[in-house]
Amino acid sequence: PRWLVTGTAFVGRDDEAAILVDVAERHDLVTVTGPGGVGKSRLLAEVLPVLGDRVGLPVTVVELAAVAPGDVDAAVAAA
Repeated sequence: PRWLVTGTAFVGRDDEAAILVDVAERHDLVTVTGPGGVGKSRLLAEVLPVLGDRVGLPVTVVELAAVAPGDVDAAVAAA
């Protein structure tokens, strides 16, 4: 997806990035939540390459913003 393109400096989120990598290494499914515009997608874009290298497996991102609450399971399974 286009949001994976990072062309600007990423500063001030080292703690959050480290926490996300740590949690994702220990769990098969991790959900990142928060209000719109706080940088969730950018944080993921920065962490995905590191995470993929650390776990040695493909990492899949499922955007759930447009998914109805009752359809989350199906959206994750389809991804």
